[in-house]
Amino acid sequence: MWKVAIAVGLAVTITGCQPKPPALAVKSNTPQKLDFFYSVNEDCTSVGKTLVQVTAQPANGKVEIRYGKDYPVYREDSPRKACNKILVESTQVWYAPNPGFLGTDGMKIVASFPAGPPKEFTYQVVVK
Repeated sequence: MWKVAIAVGLAVTITGCQPKPPALAVKSNTPQKLDFFYSVNEDCTSVGKTLVQVTAQPANGKVEIRYGKDYPVYREDSPRKACNKILVESTQVWYAPNPGFLGTDGMKIVASFPAGPPKEFTYQVVVK
């Protein structure tokens, strides 16, 4: 008796996010967008919102999750590269340092994309 296993997968979407440097510079007393997440079809329409949950709050500021529009960043060889020129629905991560705070702060989030498993992201900011 032969046993055969066949795995078939169909990728309908590709999710993306901005690359992050090791530490992000943030101006004191000013909220700043740290990152944004998106998931689009090849025709640049949204697959759905990415849900973002803050799992570790910053010690010296606040994180706010907002919905907006941003330009995606797909590689030149991606079938979605044309979407880089179009504003698409996004979920944004904003950080606001506490008034008068200067120094290093950090936070963690989990992003749940419309397709695929949740991913954890760690941010470190230097408030100047």
